[in-house]
Amino acid sequence: MNVFTSMKKMFVTCMMLVASMNMMASTVAEVVAAGVQDNASTSGTVVATYSQGFLISDGTGYILTYLGTDYDLSLAIGDVVTVSGATSTYGGLLQFGKTATFEKTGTAEFTQPEPEVLDGAAMDAYLDAPYIKYVQYTGTLGINGYYYNVTVDGASKAVGSISYVPEGLVDASLDGKKIIVTGYSIGFSGGKYVNTMGVNVVAAEEEGGNEGGNEGGDDVVVTEGNLLQNASFENWESDKPTNWTGIGHNATIKKSNDAKSGSYSIEVVGASANKRLASQAYTLKAGTYKYSVNVKQTGDAVGMFRLGYVPIVDGKAGTYVYITEAATVTAEWTEVSCEFTLDATTEAALIIMNSKNGKGASVLVDDVALTTTDGGLVDGAGDNEEEEEQQPVSGTIAEIIAAGAQGAATTSGTVVATYARGFLIGDGTGYILTYVGKESGLAVGDVVTVSGATSMYGGLLQFGNTSTFEKTGTAEYTLPEPEVLDAAAMDAFIASPSIKYVQYTGVLSINFERGYYNVDVAGTETAVGSIQYPIEGMVNADWNEKEITVTGFLIGVSSGKYVNTMAVSVVEGGTGIEVVDADVTPIYFDITGKQIEAPIRGLYIKKVGNKITKEFIQ
Repeated sequence: MNVFTSMKKMFVTCMMLVASMNMMASTVAEVVAAGVQDNASTSGTVVATYSQGFLISDGTGYILTYLGTDYDLSLAIGDVVTVSGATSTYGGLLQFGKTATFEKTGTAEFTQPEPEVLDGAAMDAYLDAPYIKYVQYTGTLGINGYYYNVTVDGASKAVGSISYVPEGLVDASLDGKKIIVTGYSIGFSGGKYVNTMGVNVVAAEEEGGNEGGNEGGDDVVVTEGNLLQNASFENWESDKPTNWTGIGHNATIKKSNDAKSGSYSIEVVGASANKRLASQAYTLKAGTYKYSVNVKQTGDAVGMFRLGYVPIVDGKAGTYVYITEAATVTAEWTEVSCEFTLDATTEAALIIMNSKNGKGASVLVDDVALTTTDGGLVDGAGDNEEEEEQQPVSGTIAEIIAAGAQGAATTSGTVVATYARGFLIGDGTGYILTYVGKESGLAVGDVVTVSGATSMYGGLLQFGNTSTFEKTGTAEYTLPEPEVLDAAAMDAFIASPSIKYVQYTGVLSINFERGYYNVDVAGTETAVGSIQYPIEGMVNADWNEKEITVTGFLIGVSSGKYVNTMAVSVVEGGTGIEVVDADVTPIYFDITGKQIEAPIRGLYIKKVGNKITKEFIQ
């Protein structure tokens, strides 16, 4: 064997040793200390499980493996496993995610430690410094669908949350009763929920719990924004809208594509008797509420409707309370609002009645809202907790879109356009809209991180008005060349929406009363351009009934025909894109559409002849 061959074998042996060392499993403490990794591995004993994963310990620490609905429930306490895969943070703690793999390598005897008893103050403190520990707390159980929340006496903010409850752990008859929860704290969500992997849940009296405790503890009251779930009827299961058709409901209903916003509304079919669309039950605190509904007639038939609510007493409908008189539905979407006051905490379902006085005509309903300044939802009843319970998705915009609607998602990008209700960001992998419901204060070129629930609207994924965003910097951004859409392309977009930068020409039609800016493009069979929530000064009112050219981002479809557009530029005339002479004097506008005579350093909309671009002036 010559020297070269010997050295070569030594080198290969060393490389194999290094590779072997890199693949060796670390202790749990070492994995946690290393932070987020693409490929980590550790071993330990299963100390607790829930329906979507398990928790292991090796004596140096604990780590959660969250596998989602793909988890096969194959492990039990005492199983020894090796877990490998990417790690990420959720609820302030490190965990293995859905892509992780595990292998059972044996079993071991395991005895749970003595739990640390948490009072209300300790629960509140947990939100600031989360940890995995075997704990026990006492509170009142509230079951809402898949969510099992526990209101703990003395906690000013924290609420216990038994996560992904396995079958048989919680007796449904304990709903509304005092219970003792023993299990592992595994992080927090929604800023207030102390997520718990339950090991044992019993009625308080079974453990000799303090039944004489403070039953009058502070309510957790939700007062911000719309208190109703699925208020725009976008989510359906088995031909019924989720969170509707509750106690008091007796109407025949249909999904309709004629929507005030989004993709769907609900048709309440008329009859010779009064027919009621009822929401799910909500527990409302004493206070004054504003109840608003958008209604429209179907075809030429003119229906009538009334608004009200029905108290729920012992699980049954009480006496119906109607707030409005029967009113006629019009051929256009019309918002109708009323107010009612509750003198005490009341469990109730909201009612939209198709009156028999409408002689059997159907009524379309969309965009229902219930708001208050002094009332609210007690104990989070009816509160959409999907965001708190789901594991977060974090990644590029393309990855967020691929994941579909999520209760918690995070992504970053550069603002490429804004309108009076939010902004659009891109990161090179795709675009996603954030609908804030008001002006965001952001400008094109701002770099932001957006976090919150995502949902489908107009055929596309977006962040909603409960999301949060943080500006982290600025970047130079140049708009791409817009794709010029003719009538056929406008119609094709209805069937297959996507976010892209476009330009189209048509006749502007302004509904000043309702703030609609529609653009009729010649030759379309169905599609109508719709300039969504234009920033003040973007559209000149004098252009009504005149030909204009719109340049901006398409952001979805509504009512089956409107091509929703976040406009970057709106100019009078049917110009399209043309190549212009170099000596044509450019005109500059700021991001709000205001013309700037002498632009200084910054980002501007630049119009040269008939060509519109964006330019960053140094």
